[in-house]
This record gives sequence, structure tokens and C-alpha cells, in this order.
Amino acid sequence: HGILLTIGGYISFSTVMHMGLPNWLGLPIAMIISGLVGLLIYFVIVKWMYKHPLFQTQIIIATLGVSMMFENSIRKIYGSYPERQPFGIDRSEGITVSIPDSLSIFVGDVFIPWQNFIIMGITALLILIITYVLTKTKMGRAIRATAQNRDAAQLNGVPVSRVFAQV
Repeated sequence: HGILLTIGGYISFSTVMHMGLPNWLGLPIAMIISGLVGLLIYFVIVKWMYKHPLFQTQIIIATLGVSMMFENSIRKIYGSYPERQPFGIDRSEGITVSIPDSLSIFVGDVFIPWQNFIIMGITALLILIITYVLTKTKMGRAIRATAQNRDAAQLNGVPVSRVFAQV
């Protein structure tokens, strides 16, 4: 899952920096492509392994190998050094924000911009949404059942292969 987030980040970065697309378009493109890469991993690797008795050991090894392959490919394409983040709220894109710099704070010598507080708020909201989905929806119950006991979930009518593809 971590490498899919990394792929999404670099795709979003590339669409904005190298393709010249607007910032707001980078995220949906990254989500779609990362989702397709995840489905590709599922159909090429996971689908053929999950019926095997040693699935849990094999899937860790297989996905770790895929993760290393993607990580090295990203390093080959982008290099190992950090890039400047191009994203920000830009008035030229029709978004007007008048948040005073007084909302930014200093902790000792460390400057914390107001955007970081927005990021923390969005992160907290997304955690709450994921918690709700996993605890209150049919899909969330299917994911938890499959994670706890794949065979029992399948015996109770949970479409295990679809759950793996969704996750």
C-alpha cells in the first residue's frame, strides 16, 4: 500500500511539473492511475495466490518484491534526492484565500505554516471516514472479516476475491 501512495505522489508531481497540468487535476489523475496499478498487482500476483495454504507468507514476499521493483524504478526515473513540492494554493487558478500569516506559528526556531494545519485537519477527517467505512458499512465488514479469517468469510458469502481487489 505504501508504494501505491508513493506512485500516486509521483504521478501527481509529474502531471503538474512535467506535463504542466493544473494542480487540482494532479490528485484525481494520481488516484485513478494508482488504483489501476493496484488492480494490475491484484490480477497479476494476488489473485493467483490467495487460494494457496501458505498465502500469507507468499503474498508478503511477492508484494515486497513488487514494492522494491517500483521503488527502484522511481529512483531511476526521479533520482534519490527530494524535489521541491510545487503544490500550493494559487490565486491564478481561481481560488482566493485570505488567511493571515498570523495563523502560522513558531515553535522555537521552527516555522509552521498555516497550510500544515489544513493538512492535519484533512488527515483527521480522512481517518474518521476510513474508520466509519470499516466499522459501519457492508464493505467494511467484508474487509474486516476477510482480514480476520479468509475461509470463514468466504463460507459466510463474502466475495473474498472482490474484497482483495477493492483493498
